[in-house]
Amino acid sequence: YLAQTSPLRTLITLGPIRQLMLNLSCGVDFSERRGNLIHATYYRPTLMERLGSGAKAVTIHDLIPERLGWSNVRNPHIGKKKFLDKADIIFCVSKATANDLEEFYGIKDERIKVVNHGVKSFAEWNEKFHISNIVHNPKILYVGHRSGYKNFEVLARALTILQNRKLQFTLLTVGPKFSDVEIEKYKLRQLGKNWEHFSGADENLLNKLFFESDIYVMTSKMEGFGMPILEALSQGTRVVASEIPVFLEIGDKIGRAHV
Repeated sequence: YLAQTSPLRTLITLGPIRQLMLNLSCGVDFSERRGNLIHATYYRPTLMERLGSGAKAVTIHDLIPERLGWSNVRNPHIGKKKFLDKADIIFCVSKATANDLEEFYGIKDERIKVVNHGVKSFAEWNEKFHISNIVHNPKILYVGHRSGYKNFEVLARALTILQNRKLQFTLLTVGPKFSDVEIEKYKLRQLGKNWEHFSGADENLLNKLFFESDIYVMTSKMEGFGMPILEALSQGTRVVASEIPVFLEIGDKIGRAHV
């Protein structure tokens, strides 16, 4: 989830307060670390990343702020360009992200390495398909934030259509607590007992929900990867996702649904 960064937050996360805390907590003697690879996994430079010698690598997760037009201090990825200029290796989590890197920064060279995410937990197929509720009362799962490019309102409209057609289903949602405004906007009160929300779900609960659900829905307009799609597929759960390049890259063998 991304939100535009305020000037105050930038001061705290990129400014002297954060740098002092890093200096106190790091205690690194750079003279003994020459020749090492320094790998930055986000875009808030640490003292080691600024001053350390040796090869430098950076992982680019997405270019969503650039695509949304967020610039200067309001871009939560404000340090990305400096990392890209200095990096000897650029890891992209998907081919779609690598393509975005070329579009926005004109970078397309041998430094780029596409390394996809993966999952470590896989369901046994005979456990998953012992009984399926897909015909009678499917469990529909949604995970994550809901506003902006996450596009949750598309799912909400689809659920309203199902209700109007008197079709039975159960909606499971995971993420931040819904505000009263959201509940009214998405008409979730109409679902009554057929809606259950989970906040602060840990990895075990999340895997359980992926396993027990019949359908996982991801409606994003843009993403750098789409980890929940892999997590759902690893648990044998059907996926309905928006037809954007990165989702087709992740699950090109699944059925396509336009949202």
